[in-house]
Amino acid sequence: MGNARRIFEEFTEGGLDRIQKCVELPKQEENLYIDFKEDGGDVDNKKNLSKALSGFANSEGGILIWGVSCTSSADKPDVADKLCPIKNLRKFHTDLQSWTSQLVSPGVEGVEHYLLYETKDDASDKGYIISYVPQSDLVHMATGKDLHRYYFRSGSSFPKMPSFMVADRYGRRPHPKLQLDCK
Repeated sequence: MGNARRIFEEFTEGGLDRIQKCVELPKQEENLYIDFKEDGGDVDNKKNLSKALSGFANSEGGILIWGVSCTSSADKPDVADKLCPIKNLRKFHTDLQSWTSQLVSPGVEGVEHYLLYETKDDASDKGYIISYVPQSDLVHMATGKDLHRYYFRSGSSFPKMPSFMVADRYGRRPHPKLQLDCK
């Protein structure tokens, strides 16, 4: 089991308590495997999901925690700041499931979106979603609006993959010819 899957299971098993701990001191930092997002409306949500699908799949996998805001500054790491439960959680979940196959090419197999209601009574339809994106052997391009690029995970961000990385993933770069010479 990889690190991303282990972290995903830690959050799904820990439930609301584990989400709450992210914003308590010491606050959870974004890292190679964890990214926090608020509900920013359909356009931003699609862009964030598209980059995360590409970036995590092209790296070592990771989780996206929807409903937690993140604070960043030049001299401090990106950290979970406050809980911002998503309203209309079931619709948001349905949208994520629908967008998952549309916002990356080729599609990433094994993506999961785990619902976590704010209260035990899910009638409030508010809460959080933990999206798990596994590492992939393929190379995946974000296809969200104005993206159409390959991304990877580096620290707490999703930079664009330089062309040599994409070529290397496709196997187009010349590979060294190794020869064993025993004397």
